[in-house]
Amino acid sequence: MKRIVVKLANPAFEPDELAQQGAAVAGELAEAEVVRVSGSGRILLVVPDADAAMAVAHLSGLSSVAWAEPDSTDSAQTDAISPGVAQPGIPQPTDGDSESS
Repeated sequence: MKRIVVKLANPAFEPDELAQQGAAVAGELAEAEVVRVSGSGRILLVVPDADAAMAVAHLSGLSSVAWAEPDSTDSAQTDAISPGVAQPGIPQPTDGDSESS
């Protein structure tokens, strides 16, 4: 699944209305799911991998959408949450073994 960020052209002020706007945008795409809708009118959607580029192009053409783009994940974010991956400057857990003097 790929994530897409969509910014509504005219976001509602009420949370229920924002949720409805998010559902309407997701309804434009087959198999799209709303992950969350922010108070600023940004919608995070997930779509099947093969449809991501086509989905962005379609959503960008809607009058209710200011812009749409693939969500990018910073490698620092993914590395920080990957277990077992050593990170420079971050102490790593030890297995309890210590060297004897």
